[in-house]
Amino acid sequence: MGKAPKKRFSDSDDLKDLERLVRSAGTYVVATEDLRPRVIEAARDRILNRRINRCFLGGFASCLVL
Repeated sequence: MGKAPKKRFSDSDDLKDLERLVRSAGTYVVATEDLRPRVIEAARDRILNRRINRCFLGGFASCLVL
């Protein structure tokens, strides 16, 4: 069985309905106050882990070359 074709919003009424739906979701979905600090902290942790991995792998590669 094939996949169902994706619906395209070519009709202006469909686009208006979609826009209305998205706008109504804006009042329904609310971010918590600590969302931004948690995201920033997670990004910093990920960057730190990448740096540590890069240093470790660089040192390991240097040992292999010697």
